[in-house]
Amino acid sequence: MKKLKFIHVGTGNFGIYWGKNVFPKIQPFAECVAAVDINPEALENFKALNRLPPDKHYTDLRAALTENKCDFIVVVVMPNARMPIIDLAIEFGVDVLCEKPAADTMEDYVAIYRKMKAAGRKIAVTMSHRYEREKQTLEQMVRSGVYGKPNYIYGRLAMQRRKIPSTNYWGDDPSKKTPFNIFRRGLTEGIIHELDTFRGITGCNASKVFCKIWQFNPEDGSEGIHTASLIQVTMENGVQCLIEHSNANAVTLNGWSNEHYRIECANATLIADNRKVTVLSGMGQPFPEKAEMPLMEGDFFDHTLLVHDFCKWLDGGSEMKTSLSDNLQCAALTFAALESAFSGKEVDVQEFFVKHMNT
Repeated sequence: MKKLKFIHVGTGNFGIYWGKNVFPKIQPFAECVAAVDINPEALENFKALNRLPPDKHYTDLRAALTENKCDFIVVVVMPNARMPIIDLAIEFGVDVLCEKPAADTMEDYVAIYRKMKAAGRKIAVTMSHRYEREKQTLEQMVRSGVYGKPNYIYGRLAMQRRKIPSTNYWGDDPSKKTPFNIFRRGLTEGIIHELDTFRGITGCNASKVFCKIWQFNPEDGSEGIHTASLIQVTMENGVQCLIEHSNANAVTLNGWSNEHYRIECANATLIADNRKVTVLSGMGQPFPEKAEMPLMEGDFFDHTLLVHDFCKWLDGGSEMKTSLSDNLQCAALTFAALESAFSGKEVDVQEFFVKHMNT
């Protein structure tokens, strides 16, 4: 596979994460040739990483694309700011690797998909948590069939984030800083990972979703608005899934990338918790009563794996698993959960998907 060149768009907090943690690992197959952010301060922070020459930092994407030949762009800006970036990628004839979610509404998701498809360009989404090592280990164990058919899956993302002020997705308008809008951002930019992990483990899409949210106000002077939620998903193969989420617990049980998953299979309970995988069973031999399992081997995981697979796809390989054509189902599940939270009713995910694809 040849080494491809890309322009990195978005050098804020998570852009810095890319520069520090992702860039060094992808060097064998992907090279960043320029970085872009409309915020000069964010660019200065990125410059401090010394990943690029000083003159390869831009506040204008058009200028960066004009002056630097590249194969694709990596998009790490706020979801509601991505459409103009997609339009420029199409204009300059480059492909797109985008942080999740690809857009902040289902309507824009579908619009981006149609634009890229009409232009003959490739686009994929970095659903990195599903491709972390212990989640891939769980997925491999379930797919093996050794532990029997899965019955239900429980996931947990429960954190102590009380001292982190709630941010507002739409700017500084206080009238929009509501529990629902705070939850909206947490769902579309965070819990979406858990929902997609359910898709990965079960090997199918979602059929129904019901989401219950509430405001969580600990009496300790915590700043801002915090929410908790329970999201129940019925998969198309009948497996039931439940995700528990809170950002205002008294203690962090499972934070980002250290999520808890428990899969109840016919012959054993499979658990991933804080990067470890355990098997429990009372069924007797050959199933262990309790055993910590070795994590699966592989050259790449999380973002590194996804950048690798994207480059391989661009170089003539098969379509990657998180291409936008597949990620549309993840988006449908996520935004259907949002609709359920707002309406208080269960939502048919496939009806939701078809309605938006046919609009």
